[in-house]
Amino acid sequence: MSFFTDNSKLGAASPFEPKRQFRWVISFSSIGGQESFMCKTAKKPSMTNEVIEHDFLNHKFKYPTKVKWEDIDVTFIDAFQANMGSRFYNIVRGAGYKQPTSFQESLVGLTKSQMLQSVGQVTLRQLDGGGVESSLPDTISADATPEFLAGNIREEWKLVNAQIASVQFGETLSYAETGLVEVSVKLAYDFAEYEEFTPGKPYMG
Repeated sequence: MSFFTDNSKLGAASPFEPKRQFRWVISFSSIGGQESFMCKTAKKPSMTNEVIEHDFLNHKFKYPTKVKWEDIDVTFIDAFQANMGSRFYNIVRGAGYKQPTSFQESLVGLTKSQMLQSVGQVTLRQLDGGGVESSLPDTISADATPEFLAGNIREEWKLVNAQIASVQFGETLSYAETGLVEVSVKLAYDFAEYEEFTPGKPYMG
C-alpha cells in the first residue's frame, strides 16, 4: 500500500501519519490559556445512539432513537500558580452557586445561561508534529539550515454549551506520598462540532 512507502520530502504531508495521544491541547476561553500547559489528560468526545428493539414473531428489529453525547473527563495539575482548583471553583461560583450563608444567598442558584457564560468555549485540538521545510536529505548542502515549521492543528473539537458537571479538587492527601495534586473536571455538553484541517494551519493558542 503506497501510503506506507511514500518518499515525500521532509515537511510534506505524509500519506500515513497516525494521530498521537500526546499531541493535543485544550482551551477554555474563560481561563485564558494557562489551562493548556497545566492539563494532564482529556477524553475526546464520544456519542451514543440509544437503540430500541421491536419484536415481530421470531425476529427482533432495531431502530435508532436519539444521539447522546457522553460527558468527558479532563485532569489538570494543580499549583499555587496557576491555581487550577481556584479557577474552576470560581467558574462554578460565576455560574450562580452561592453558599447558603444568608436567606438572600440561598435563593440564588445555577442557570444554564450563567453556566455557559462562566465556562466559555471549550476546544480540544489534535496536533501533528510540525515538520521541516527542506529538500530530501541527500540534496541538502553542508551549510544549509532547514526551516522548522510549527505544529499544525489537524482536527478540532468544540464542545457546544459546555457545563461543569463535577469538580474534584484533589485525591487523598498523605504524608507518605510525593505526587502532584490533580484537579479532575467532568464536562457535560449538548453536542460537539468537529472540523478537520489540512497541514499548514499553525496552532495559535
